[in-house]
Amino acid sequence: MPGEWSSVRQRYIHVLLNDALVWQVTYGSVNWGAGVSGVAPWPRADYPGSAISDEPVEPTYWTTSWEVELARLLNDLQGNDDFAFSREMEALGWDTRHIHPID
Repeated sequence: MPGEWSSVRQRYIHVLLNDALVWQVTYGSVNWGAGVSGVAPWPRADYPGSAISDEPVEPTYWTTSWEVELARLLNDLQGNDDFAFSREMEALGWDTRHIHPID
């Protein structure tokens, strides 16, 4: 997980169909203090070149576009008006991939 994420906790969203779990999404619950909190997608890490090199490689983080939109929806539903979602996502610099949840 990114080192600057000291105030973020991993959480899960569960989607049920006829009382059976059909989908689980991981997200980050952010608390910056002073009443500023929000939701952000939980990233995945890629380690480019790690398979061909024995030297440590800095990970690159990515998420999917639907996870970004889900986090944006959760922020809206929770009324996180002070959490600047777009600015936070831009500052993280993650790659956003256009992958459907079923893919």
